[in-house]
Amino acid sequence: MSCILIVDDSSSTRIAMKVFLQREGHSVVLAEDGRRGLEAIEESCPDAVLMDVIMPDMDGYTMLHRIRTHPDQKIRMIPVIAMTGRDKLEDLLQGLGVQGFVRKHSGCFQEIATILVDVIEATDSQEERHTKTGARRG
Repeated sequence: MSCILIVDDSSSTRIAMKVFLQREGHSVVLAEDGRRGLEAIEESCPDAVLMDVIMPDMDGYTMLHRIRTHPDQKIRMIPVIAMTGRDKLEDLLQGLGVQGFVRKHSGCFQEIATILVDVIEATDSQEERHTKTGARRG
């Protein structure tokens, strides 16, 4: 079972995603903005982060930058999947280090679940390769 952090300023989106991902067998941690999301990462070190891009207080761009420049390598390596209802952000976000991108729409939950499985499996495989070669994440 994977631990997924959902960071979104919309409480209805957070709750709907939580219910869906729990039904898929994941444990879920919730945060309503980037600042609280970073706190949750340091407390729970999730297997993946699913975050909105446009949020008050600290937006997804700033949160992603802080994750990717964090002093703890384990945190820097957490897969991040960005969600937004806006167009034309995918290239920018991928350049900043997201492993997946989802446009918010009704019915996007299954797409999100598929991307989460893919990025978590890829991260696990990368960790296994590093362990076998003597390198370690964290």
